[in-house]
Amino acid sequence: MAEELVDVRAEKFDERGCEPMLLFWYPEVGDHVEEGQDLCEIETAKAAFVIA
Repeated sequence: MAEELVDVRAEKFDERGCEPMLLFWYPEVGDHVEEGQDLCEIETAKAAFVIA
């Protein structure tokens, strides 16, 4: 479950290598997703985020 929620605005990313990239997508197609379950992991040159 997520410990800290952060707001990441699209304006913070530019063309200098900070564009978000999807690393992992956890649920399979058709899976039931529980509230708070990790869905995917996104990485930029500055940070990695787990989306729940």
